[in-house]
Amino acid sequence: MCSAVFWSQNNGLQLQNLTIANNLGDSVDAGTHQAVALRSDGDQGADQ
Repeated sequence: MCSAVFWSQNNGLQLQNLTIANNLGDSVDAGTHQAVALRSDGDQGADQ
């Protein structure tokens, strides 16, 4: 199981002053599942 809270496929995505959190691990067995908060498949992204 994989659950992304935010998934972008844009090139040049810019994020600033933003908190992205995934609390999947709080509700299921965190040892067997991955809680992905941010997934970006684009090119040349930046975050601050």
